[in-house]
Amino acid sequence: MQEEQLRSYLTHKMPQAEDLSISNIQQIPGGASRETWAFDARWREAGREVERGFIVRRDPGASVLETERDVEFGVYQAVAGTSVPVPPVYWLETDPRWLERPFFVMGRVAGETDPR
Repeated sequence: MQEEQLRSYLTHKMPQAEDLSISNIQQIPGGASRETWAFDARWREAGREVERGFIVRRDPGASVLETERDVEFGVYQAVAGTSVPVPPVYWLETDPRWLERPFFVMGRVAGETDPR
């Protein structure tokens, strides 16, 4: 995943963002059904500086297990506002032109998961 790809996509989704920059792109190990990538974005909006951590869950190039990204995205949306800690979800993208395969973008929540 390339910085320019992410910057282009966020610029498309957030036209109000000025001077958008991307940093700290890293693939997160695990994620049996999708590739998981973390990155930071910084921009100016309405005269103030904004910095946010994002997660991209991108469909794999090939997989033994097929899952529906829109169902996963919908579960995050449905659980938001409950006592279950979930990140905010932003965009569900089916057009592969942005990151080579369909994906969705959500916020990053601090902490670590226990694979057990």
